[in-house]
Amino acid sequence: MKKRTRAMNSKSKKAEAALRTFALKFPGAREEFPWGERVVKVGKKVFVFMGKTVLCAWIDESYRAIAPRTLLKKLRGAAT
Repeated sequence: MKKRTRAMNSKSKKAEAALRTFALKFPGAREEFPWGERVVKVGKKVFVFMGKTVLCAWIDESYRAIAPRTLLKKLRGAAT
């Protein structure tokens, strides 16, 4: 199980690095760390939040937007 966890962490880090690299290719994009989270800005505005809690929230929101109600009921606090 530890090997699997390490492999998942490695894939996660590679995915984050790829997203960071992609975001920083845009003209004027720069990386900052407000609130202890990695973000990418253009000018004074954030256009990517790279924090794990932001990415997890995004996945959660996307899932809830498309999952059937029967599956949403299985989640705690699911909107019906």
